[in-house]
Amino acid sequence: MTRRPALLILDLINDLAHPEGSYADVCLDQIIERGVIERAATAIARARSLGIPVIHIVVGFSAGYPDWPAGSPLFAEARDGERLVLGSWGTQVHDALKPAADEPVIAKRRVSPFLGTHLDLLLRTQGVDTLLLTGCAHQLTVLNLDDYRAGGRVPGVYYGRGEFPICSETFSPSSHRSWPVTFSRYAYER
Repeated sequence: MTRRPALLILDLINDLAHPEGSYADVCLDQIIERGVIERAATAIARARSLGIPVIHIVVGFSAGYPDWPAGSPLFAEARDGERLVLGSWGTQVHDALKPAADEPVIAKRRVSPFLGTHLDLLLRTQGVDTLLLTGCAHQLTVLNLDDYRAGGRVPGVYYGRGEFPICSETFSPSSHRSWPVTFSRYAYER
């Protein structure tokens, strides 16, 4: 069976991955320590050279926060600090990973890149059956893929295999060490 992969760049936006970002205190140390930006740039270059679609996922909310989840502990500070406003510098993809003109940028308003977005439609239209993941706090995204995988929509999720380096970050060194065990429960090959 021939696989049709797509590379998802998850949340490598200025607010999270840039020293001047409003959430730099949450993720930046791990991003720098693990060389996430450099490795993600390598993965993007490889994907482009192989004709693999690259899809950038950004997290943010509309101005005024009408789509902000009031009960979310993860996004609780966003509204109070006027953070993660779509269209602002903070929600733009990091300059080192700038999307090419033909690469989609999908805005998500929840942890899942599928909920309330057109990602599923885009993947189906392009015949994608395998996701290659890289990014910031991506472990939360993988855990949210389970519903879509169970519905037969995402048959394979891969993490740092073959030509694609591990280029991701979790919130802390301890969660990064434990992540491969958790990931192995969710990612699989067909």
